Amino acid sequence: MAADKEIGSAETLIAGEAMSVGADAIDRSPSLVAGRYEVLGLLGVGGMGRVYRARDRSLDEIVALKVLRAELVAAKGMLERFRSEVKLARRVTSPNVVRTFDLGAHEGEMFLTMEYVEGRALADLLEERGALPPAEARHIALEICAGVAAAHAAGVLHRDLKPDNVIVAANGRVVITDFGIARVATGAGATLDGLVGTPAYMAPEQARATRELTPATDVYALGGVLYEMLTGTRAWPGSDPIAVAMARLLHPPPDPRAICAVPTALAEIVLRCLAVEPADRFAGADALAAALAAADVTPATLRPPAAPRPYAFDLPATTACSVALLPFECAAPEMREVAEGLTEEIVDALSMTRGLRVRPLASVRTAAAAEPDPREIGARLGVDVVVNGSLRPTNDGALRVTARAIGVADGFQLWATRRETSTALLVSLGDELARAIAHALTADLDPAPRAETPDARATELYLQGKHKLRKNWHGDIGALPLLEEAARLSPESANILAACAMALARASFFGGSQEHLARARDLATRATERGPGLGEAWLALGVACLYDRAATDAAFALTRAIARAPGLAMAHALLGGILLEVGPLEDALAHLDAARALDPDDPQAAWEAARAHAFAGRDAESAAALNTISTDLPMWRVTRAVSVARFAIWKGTTIDLENPPVEGVPLPIAHLSKAYLRIARTGTVDEEARRELALASGVDNPRFKSALCQFKVELFAFAGDATTAMASLREAVDADLLDRRWLEDCPLLAPFRGQAEFEELLRTVASRADRVLGAIRAARAPKLGA
Repeated sequence: MAADKEIGSAETLIAGEAMSVGADAIDRSPSLVAGRYEVLGLLGVGGMGRVYRARDRSLDEIVALKVLRAELVAAKGMLERFRSEVKLARRVTSPNVVRTFDLGAHEGEMFLTMEYVEGRALADLLEERGALPPAEARHIALEICAGVAAAHAAGVLHRDLKPDNVIVAANGRVVITDFGIARVATGAGATLDGLVGTPAYMAPEQARATRELTPATDVYALGGVLYEMLTGTRAWPGSDPIAVAMARLLHPPPDPRAICAVPTALAEIVLRCLAVEPADRFAGADALAAALAAADVTPATLRPPAAPRPYAFDLPATTACSVALLPFECAAPEMREVAEGLTEEIVDALSMTRGLRVRPLASVRTAAAAEPDPREIGARLGVDVVVNGSLRPTNDGALRVTARAIGVADGFQLWATRRETSTALLVSLGDELARAIAHALTADLDPAPRAETPDARATELYLQGKHKLRKNWHGDIGALPLLEEAARLSPESANILAACAMALARASFFGGSQEHLARARDLATRATERGPGLGEAWLALGVACLYDRAATDAAFALTRAIARAPGLAMAHALLGGILLEVGPLEDALAHLDAARALDPDDPQAAWEAARAHAFAGRDAESAAALNTISTDLPMWRVTRAVSVARFAIWKGTTIDLENPPVEGVPLPIAHLSKAYLRIARTGTVDEEARRELALASGVDNPRFKSALCQFKVELFAFAGDATTAMASLREAVDADLLDRRWLEDCPLLAPFRGQAEFEELLRTVASRADRVLGAIRAARAPKLGA
């Protein structure tokens, strides 16, 4: 077995000689800015530019280097605004505000250098821990107040205070960053020339965009930050920025004691900070700090809310960086699927990294097919960083892996490496490479390594099978035999168990046996036990449970999957679909929007979003979501056509659509589409339609059976056959129908509402839906401090 060799360390991998052969010819020399600043990694990407961790070679110090976006330099007034940022920041002197050093130019781009603070954003801390102890929340708030007070004393308003702009240093120091949109507060105050700020923390006068801004504007945002530290949730949650910004104009500020036990003094401070009128708040950060210092932080009892607060999911306010991993090149045909599988491994590991938005490999493949240059691929995908590399066998039987990460906007090389390893250790190497990439992007990857796969053959089968499973998810996957053999060879590998469980569950959905589902749940459960921090293990358990009449367990597992791997687009799409059936519409759309942002090519999330908007009567949004579904795959050509017909008959209108080709589509879905489009075209259920429906009914999977019955209810109701429609509804409920929203909102069911049998069936489904929502809350409870 070849030894695992590393060239360079995590900090110095970008230094060294250039490699010289084929795909391995990756220049590992560091990017140098203005002949002085050596780029070491990406700290974040914001509205004004990119921030890098860099070494000042003149002083041998680590600094933060902020580069203004190139397109903004040419915009009228933007260069002066950038200079003003430096002048403003230099006027603020406080240990609680990041210091600004230098302003310069590099190859036509402007940059400034700032103090580099080793620590983490408060947003990341809250995402990981949820509600903080009251004493800790007060300490952080006091430190923020000190920095804000210093800024106000210098005549500077921050105007965008939020957890993302607060760094908690490793030594306990708390500092405020990003005065990029600050303005000098002169005379009676500065006024807003546009909606500037983050809606979740924006004061009402900012949302109105007509009121003058004063220090009380920053006090409001600080109150929102304190609320979030005390409760683990935002004061104004939601996914629509305009709705979030306007909510505070229409509703009184929320009491944090309605969420969890908060000391009375701190709760009253929060409410005063969040007052709608600036005059009702603390006049400035000094007055707020005095109230915080005098506050009793002894925990109080929970004050029950006047009405139950709905479950709400919030995406992080910002994302540090978006990254695309290009499929690793491999000249050896027998190793190409292994190389693709290794790429999937690294993508999956990076998806567990908070602060990164990782594009799924399926989307990357499509862009890469049309463009060979990595930076152009990154631009096409709209990401900040691309990672490319190669895998090739060596003469001594080892495998050589090379990789590098480069910035799309400027071509800065952020990291590069060359490694030699054995096939058996490829999975472990994938984890190590993911950690190194995350380090270069200044993000935290779960430090617990995933279980190694000691068997070389099992590793090879696993990587090949995983590649086939992901690439052919909506068709004949062909991965199950490979993954079952890998699981036999390495029965303790959480990675392999999870992938095999996914393949078994997916096979069951298109006509597999109940034995497939039982084995899928068993393997997925073992995967979560072997790798409790592995997002894919919880995702596999969620899929298996969803297909096996266990929606409550599925919702719990999918919520856990997202908590461990926020970048799993499939987990967001599936949980969003469940929430669409059982919960508030906007909560479902938050997850579906997350899935579509992570994977814009995901047809499942687009289809669910189209259904959500159709329920809400938003026809234009529904059609727009459907139009994003690619028709390249036969499965989704059919799905799109049926969805168009479905939304038409919901309104009681026939629609004449041609049957799309069904070659390559699983037979049950092919038969269902033929029946649905025929009935939508004619408005009657003739013998041909009945025959197609009967052929579609041969699948034993409970989830598929329940969905099929829903379609039958709609079709028979549309055709005026109320008796058969009600019989199909009873069959759907017996098959564990979960879709409360459909029962309550589908227009075709209006004639049945109020009937005793329908209302009884609705109560049964509503009870199931409530249990699912309870499971989601339970899965999130540790984060909320419950």
